[in-house]
Amino acid sequence: MAQGAQTGGQSRNLAYFAKQLDSHELTKLESTLLFAPQTCGGLLIALPEMDVEPLQAQLRDVEVESWRVGSVEPVSDLGPRVRVIE
Repeated sequence: MAQGAQTGGQSRNLAYFAKQLDSHELTKLESTLLFAPQTCGGLLIALPEMDVEPLQAQLRDVEVESWRVGSVEPVSDLGPRVRVIE
């Protein structure tokens, strides 16, 4: 990724989801990670806010690293919007 390699699905993911993204200015690497098929779906988990810390504790117990990368919030009638946090 750091060398500029992209998958075919990445540009489709970017085209589809970019309008729903509310973020700080993303670096090229952050954008690649956010929209690459490997990290745009299966490796991301969406769950209620109250379940974040318990899940992260369970993951730490089995030596699996995890990071909170954003939140999903309703935006009028446009549906959810993803907010990227640092």
